[in-house]
Amino acid sequence: MAEFDKLRKTCAEVKALRHCSFDFYNQIFITDDKEVLDAAIKERDADGCFFNVYQNYSCIKFICDGPLTIHPTWEDVLVVNDIIDKNKPLYINDTLILDVSSNGNYDRIVPLINGPYSRLILYGDFTWTQVKRLIHDNVKQIRIMGTVAVNESDNVDVVKFVHRFSRGLEYKFSFDDECFSPSLVNQLNKACRNRKTVDLVNHLSGITHVVYKGCQYSYYRYASVLLLINLGALLFFGYLFKYDVTVEDGVKYLHLHWIIKRNRLPKDIKVYASLEHANSE
Repeated sequence: MAEFDKLRKTCAEVKALRHCSFDFYNQIFITDDKEVLDAAIKERDADGCFFNVYQNYSCIKFICDGPLTIHPTWEDVLVVNDIIDKNKPLYINDTLILDVSSNGNYDRIVPLINGPYSRLILYGDFTWTQVKRLIHDNVKQIRIMGTVAVNESDNVDVVKFVHRFSRGLEYKFSFDDECFSPSLVNQLNKACRNRKTVDLVNHLSGITHVVYKGCQYSYYRYASVLLLINLGALLFFGYLFKYDVTVEDGVKYLHLHWIIKRNRLPKDIKVYASLEHANSE
């Protein structure tokens, strides 16, 4: 019995040590670009109290995402160099948005990334091997906004992987039109037409989605029910309205602004759109 108690105490200490060896994050945006860092922080702070609702309720997340892609929020924004200097592994529970501009930064940061994150968004230039390294069994939603170099001999592997991945309503694989070579996109398009379970959809400008066939109809059916149930929360926490408060003569006034737009852009895409707009001025 004494040996059992000793073993139990040792296991508890090991568990505590493992827990302390990671920095824990729920939703994180990692970049090696200072301008992107500042824009991501600004966009995150614009969420207000809606962020807390979004991240804690899967039904709200389901409605906000829509049927085709991911509309992420993020709680933390980190710089690649700071993570590397700290040299402490990251444990990411929900969303990973990774923006790296060089293979050197990729090779240094990826070994430090751990956790059961289910949503993955990539910016930058990657190889297909690098992309697959970040996709584990728990990843269900992917959007690649950079370019992916694929050896021609690996085209079949990419097509098979994307088809296997898009196996249900909650699984989404989206990519920028410049992500893959035209020949690979044509192969993927042809394969989707021959499959009864997968659709290739062009919805947002410049983005292609490979999704489970019929997902749009299923989404609208489920989302209608969830929307009715959660309408009150959506009204007050910013999905249907953006609100601000002004004070005049000591009296507070609440102003509501209707913010739903057709084909609204995901927040991470807004970060880069704001940078392009600033640089063009």
